[in-house]
Amino acid sequence: MVKEISFSGIRSALISTLGDPSGWDPVEYIYDGSSFKSIFTLPLLNYITPKPDIIIVIVLDTTVEERISSYSDLVEKVRRKYAGFISKETNLSCDQLKIIVAPGAGRFQPRDIFFNFTGNLSDFHAYVMFELSKLLAESDADITIHLDLTHGINFMPSLTLSAIKKIMSILALTRRSAKLKVYNAEPYRKNVTSKLNIHLVEDSLAIIEYDLVRLGAEGKCTPLKRYYRKPVHREEDLRTLISDCDKMKDELNAFLSSVFNGLPLALYTFYPEVDRLGSIIEKIVNIWRENVNVTSNGNEIFVKRLLSFERDFTKLIQIWLIAKTLSLQRKRKVSYEELNSLRDNFFSKFSKKFDVMISRDLNRIKKAVEEGKKLYREWTKLRTVYGDHEKPKDFTSRDFLAHSGLEMNVTEVKYDGQSIMLQYAEDEAKDRVIEGCLDGLMKHSH
Repeated sequence: MVKEISFSGIRSALISTLGDPSGWDPVEYIYDGSSFKSIFTLPLLNYITPKPDIIIVIVLDTTVEERISSYSDLVEKVRRKYAGFISKETNLSCDQLKIIVAPGAGRFQPRDIFFNFTGNLSDFHAYVMFELSKLLAESDADITIHLDLTHGINFMPSLTLSAIKKIMSILALTRRSAKLKVYNAEPYRKNVTSKLNIHLVEDSLAIIEYDLVRLGAEGKCTPLKRYYRKPVHREEDLRTLISDCDKMKDELNAFLSSVFNGLPLALYTFYPEVDRLGSIIEKIVNIWRENVNVTSNGNEIFVKRLLSFERDFTKLIQIWLIAKTLSLQRKRKVSYEELNSLRDNFFSKFSKKFDVMISRDLNRIKKAVEEGKKLYREWTKLRTVYGDHEKPKDFTSRDFLAHSGLEMNVTEVKYDGQSIMLQYAEDEAKDRVIEGCLDGLMKHSH
């Protein structure tokens, strides 16, 4: 995915949700023995540790105050509004700040204009997850997210927290440390309160959550759906995108299963092409944006989202983020050393069970091959390597999952003079192996 601003090596980020600041009054905020006077809590960045490298502000498109000609015009006017407001109230430089203008819904009257926003409210969650994933994918090995929910209105805090926890769960897979700190100030009442304490309401390490729901769990992989029963812009492009996603579905699910079921060879075999997947996600968002219609009737302006993001869209983001942050590449032939390193540096970090299971299966293969190196200079299935004492068995998904994906009927080994190499048999990789991976995921969402 293409980033608007490059924030590589992020060690700490402050993320803040903001409502409409037009009626806010200055108060004295107090945090950890220090105080500052401001109309909002963003100066908190000067008092928290580790000090943020970037500040990400999430606002709603519904805060627009001027007449608009298109949705892109709306977004740009909202972004300029908040950039000017933040610049006036703080000393933040533009290269420290990222403003995310996320979709909202409802009817509003700024000045003498009525704005009517219609669309699926869950789009906010999906869009925020999309934007934050792009920014945080390049984070440092240790990352702390400071999340200030003081000024988030209505649905913003809960949906933002949900999106961030999903992202942090993925970062916890691939980072030494992923910490989340959540802040909230006491409520303000005009003519009642002049000092507000800012509370640290959560301080925790991110938890790795096992997401075992398949991409396309309800059938076809569908990242976008119609919100209205009417034609949409770029209809043919939308059909092509959905078709492309559906064609990639099985391999992406196999990769997802490899991560959460401890299958190192499958992880390499089905590793996504990160740039291609990122490009598809960007195209999905572009089609969604181009299907936000802006019309007017006198003082009434209507902003209608013809499409809404489906669960498969956020699933694609999660898969992209895992692949992006793992920083590996697809390969069919993988050495014993590479698989063992993946076990040690990745799987063992979040699952003792996977560490033990993969160690057991790799050591068994190593021992069997080392006893007859000269016999295995060509690709040989594990069932042959294990010998006559191993009763012949047909392939089952249960055995595949129970043996780290290194099942004897579909896995081949070869000693090349230096390393033990492993691969899935040419005729098996697209059927039995994918079948085994998919059986490690839930077939339906709840």
